[in-house]
Amino acid sequence: MQPDRKYSPRLQIGQRVGIAGILVNAVLFIAKCAMGYLGNSVSVLADATNNLMDCASSLATLIGFKMCAKPADEHHPNGHGRMEYISGFVVSFFIISAALSFGKKAVLRIIKPQAADMPPELFWIPITAIVLKLCLAFYTKYLNKKVGSAALGAMFKDSISDAALTVMTMISLLLSPLTALPLDGIISLIISGVILWSGITSFVEHLDLLIGRGQDEKMNDQISRIVLADRNIFCSILSIVTFDYGPEKQFAFIQVALHNGLSPETAQAEVRNIIQELKSALDLDATIYWDSKIGGQYEMLLPYSKENTALLPSYNP
Repeated sequence: MQPDRKYSPRLQIGQRVGIAGILVNAVLFIAKCAMGYLGNSVSVLADATNNLMDCASSLATLIGFKMCAKPADEHHPNGHGRMEYISGFVVSFFIISAALSFGKKAVLRIIKPQAADMPPELFWIPITAIVLKLCLAFYTKYLNKKVGSAALGAMFKDSISDAALTVMTMISLLLSPLTALPLDGIISLIISGVILWSGITSFVEHLDLLIGRGQDEKMNDQISRIVLADRNIFCSILSIVTFDYGPEKQFAFIQVALHNGLSPETAQAEVRNIIQELKSALDLDATIYWDSKIGGQYEMLLPYSKENTALLPSYNP
């Protein structure tokens, strides 16, 4: 029986971080838009747009985690885990579009400079934004230690870079009255470039996940250590093939070689313990099999679950 993941710890953490990100970035977007229009600063408006994109990313993360928690059905026997990848892929298009739009405005502001006239009483907005972004970053990092999500890891890095961009915006506003350089346009162009780079890297990463990555050497090493750890059952691992159907839906087919003279029946009891340990340590549904050397056929042992048994007819090692 498949466990109910409606209220799984991973989903709860994803929801908490997603909601926090939406609220923080929505408030900062509104405040910075008001500041940018009042002070005639395109760099502040670019920074505000960055917060809007972060708000969309947080919403996509929230939806992705929610969709990942949906149980498998007749049409999706391996669940909906890749929805997290699809949501991030879609958001990357919006990020790239916003970056190009503000990059164009920044270039125009450099060609035809306009002095920013920022009222000093509005400087509490970027200061508050820096504090909120740093709090969100370390809150995300703290919770992500429990689930190890790539999406939450990206949110942490993004929040840190956002705080740095807001510092740059403040510096440009403070120095603009002291120089003839079009600092507002220059800083806006830099911010647009950072947003564009973020969108491109997000696009490439999520496209890579959807197409399918190659073998993860780190994962293979962890599997090898568990399978070959002081059991005197297997003398070597001949091959490892992994399948990724989402952050919580990964399979591994592991071909092993038994020690000479050891019968498959003797190995099976220990193999069940290995499969359970792989699931507990790596959240991996494993199938371990070996060559029985009887007519070249394979002896296969799967974890006793409806899901993995359904996979057996479609797999031909």
